[in-house]
Order: sequence, then structure tokens, then C-alpha cells
Amino acid sequence: MTKREENYQPEMLEGAKSIGAGAATIASAGAAIGIGNVFSSLIHSVARNPSLAKQSFGYAILGFALTEAIALFAPMMAFLILFIKVIHLVSPAWPLLEPIIWAAVGGRALPSTGANGAERDTIREEDSFEL
Repeated sequence: MTKREENYQPEMLEGAKSIGAGAATIASAGAAIGIGNVFSSLIHSVARNPSLAKQSFGYAILGFALTEAIALFAPMMAFLILFIKVIHLVSPAWPLLEPIIWAAVGGRALPSTGANGAERDTIREEDSFEL
């Protein structure tokens, strides 16, 4: 593996992490639409039958809470993608995932690794991981 390829892989990983974090935040738009639908339905139902306003409001708050939970999961996933070293969590599956990730981010030639990723020219400090 050349020096250029060694430096290229962390840059690609950072780019993929940024794309993944951006994609995770798309759920916020869906949650905003869902909250709008919940309260729109509340207004329509109260306008049609004002006597059920209290019961409808309780259901609307439940719908709001469940939809807002999704809105809170989206930034949580984005932060997990950005700041957690995911490679150590999926290290047993890395030989299977590496070609898919390289192809998805437009990688050039794959680095030469063995079945367990052990065939490398150099080992860096970032590669070691202990529980």
C-alpha cells in the first residue's frame, strides 16, 4: 500500500461520516411534517366536534410526543455517526463491508488486505483497540 492510499482512507471515512450524519438529519424534516399533521388534525377535529376537544387534545399530545421522539433520535444518530469510532464496533464485519463502503464513496483500488484485514504494510496507533 502506498503512502497516498494510507492517507486517503481516513479522508474517505470522514467524508462518509459527514454524508451519513447529513442523511440522518433528514428525519427532522419528516418529524416536523408529522407534528404539523398532528396539530392540523386536532384543529380539524375540534372544529367538527367541539365537545370532544379534551379527548382529542390528549391524543394529539400523545401523537406529538411520539413524533418528537423521532425528531430527537435523528440528531442523536448524527452525533453517533460523527463522533463514535464505528470501525471498532463493526471490526468483525469490516472485511465484508470495506468493498461496499469504498464503492459507495467512489473509492479507487481497494487496499490489499487479507480475510481479517491483517495484511498491511504498516500498523498505525489508531488501528490498535483494547476493551
